Amino acid sequence: MKRFEKIYHETDIILTEGAFVERLKTEFHIVLDPALNHSGLIYTNPEILEILYRQYIDIGLKYNIPIMITTPTRKVNSESMKLRAWHWQCPKPIFHILLALC
Repeated sequence: MKRFEKIYHETDIILTEGAFVERLKTEFHIVLDPALNHSGLIYTNPEILEILYRQYIDIGLKYNIPIMITTPTRKVNSESMKLRAWHWQCPKPIFHILLALC
């Protein structure tokens, strides 16, 4: 069994980034793209994602609770990309931010 599977099956509590989108709306007053939701922030406002992800990671570390973080782009596909409200150039992938946090 791989490490993730072991933790998933043997741990009573796994922290997730619950209410992430609501926090973006209420705490940062972010207007989200209707087609992409918060995935576009990896290009437009990665520092906000870093702040929020860091908070969740710190809680997991402080209380020794495993954390499962999903990527903002998990629901993006070719259809939603056609409907997006904005376009970008030179993307900076989110995994660079997440790696820097660990």
